[in-house]
Amino acid sequence: GGFAEYVAVPARACYLVPEHLTDTQAAFVEPLSCVIHALKRLRVWPGDEVLIFGAGPMGLLLVQAIRHSGASQIVVVEKEQERRNLALGMGATIAIAADPDFTKMLFDRAPYGYAIVIDATGVPAVIQQALRFLKPRGQYLQFGVAPKGVTVQWQPYEIFHKDWTLIGSFALCYTFQPAVAWLANHVVEIEPLVSH
Repeated sequence: GGFAEYVAVPARACYLVPEHLTDTQAAFVEPLSCVIHALKRLRVWPGDEVLIFGAGPMGLLLVQAIRHSGASQIVVVEKEQERRNLALGMGATIAIAADPDFTKMLFDRAPYGYAIVIDATGVPAVIQQALRFLKPRGQYLQFGVAPKGVTVQWQPYEIFHKDWTLIGSFALCYTFQPAVAWLANHVVEIEPLVSH
């Protein structure tokens, strides 16, 4: 009693969803599962400075998830004011407009770069310049979905010399139940992400 059965891919796996989870919360189980999978691949250490490009729904889920990881600051770059406001309300330390001055503002916050840089936009022009903000031994997470066949130019020597870790994160992997638990216990809030 008290639980409804939820069948998800793979078909043989069953997940228990509490009956008190709203339909809106349940709709976020899959997107949040993707975020949890990304965090399982990424290693956030206490005190890390995190930079996230993009504050769409997935970027905002990342902000909330990383807020609980021990990062010392979460800086978000986003072109839309409303999304920047949401990012601040969900745990970002600062939300910077993607305008011509944003580079200076980012280095003012972290002169040596960020321990973690995340692309949550999928925009090739954003991805192209993301590594310039990564400190030595930092981690870069490609979370946003770029168009298939698009390329960016990075320098292999820089990746080698700065000892960077580049991480991809595709979809989810046995992370539905943690997502359900996060939603059921309000670790992340999704209501502000829904317009109608």
